[in-house]
Amino acid sequence: MKTIKYLLAIPILALAFTSCTNDNNVTPDPDQEAYDKADGVEGARLFDHVLDYKELTDANLRDQSDFLRCKVCHGWDLKGDQGVAENQPGTATKPKAAPVQLVTDVRVNDDIRTIYDAIMNVGGRDPMTGVGDNSMPDYSNILSEEDNILL
Repeated sequence: MKTIKYLLAIPILALAFTSCTNDNNVTPDPDQEAYDKADGVEGARLFDHVLDYKELTDANLRDQSDFLRCKVCHGWDLKGDQGVAENQPGTATKPKAAPVQLVTDVRVNDDIRTIYDAIMNVGGRDPMTGVGDNSMPDYSNILSEEDNILL
């Protein structure tokens, strides 16, 4: 009977010791909180066709809308030119498949802020004037911060 009492005491003591940390010094990451609240269904709609989802009708954007559709470059499987979009050449109306694999290269190696910056700020072409360029678009004129966290 004493053995059972000791066996039951071990997990209780372990829980007590691991629960005694001071979490008051931890500052919550607002990017992580927003990411955790993101809706995957809305993110998929944006990934499929951001212009339709946002109901954008600007002719500059609509003329070659495939250059703004995430799935065209990155593929539904998020593997870019290593997945379903393999060997997809670029044309005048459709970009070539991206060499970046979102599912392995980005999700595993990059934090949320890096991903956000890649979509909204860093080095992307202006969607309003850079249609037809195979570089990553700068979506800051199209997406809100809330939209981007859904991607």
